[in-house]
Amino acid sequence: MRTPSPDDERSITVTITDAGRTLLGKVLPGHIKVVSGLLFEPLSRDDVKALAGLLAPVSDHMRSTPPRSAAPRRKAGS
Repeated sequence: MRTPSPDDERSITVTITDAGRTLLGKVLPGHIKVVSGLLFEPLSRDDVKALAGLLAPVSDHMRSTPPRSAAPRRKAGS
């Protein structure tokens, strides 16, 4: 389902349907296995912990900072 974003008039909020959720449930486990193998297999447990520690502040920052597209647009001529 698509609805206008309440935060940005240029955006659309998409909500997954039950059929989409079912399909995702079938596809996602295989996708996670492939990505996990490619990304984490060559790393030791300590490497994974270090990577998670390095990326945590980045993730926190990204979640706390709204995307530029969420900022209100200036009116023409302003």
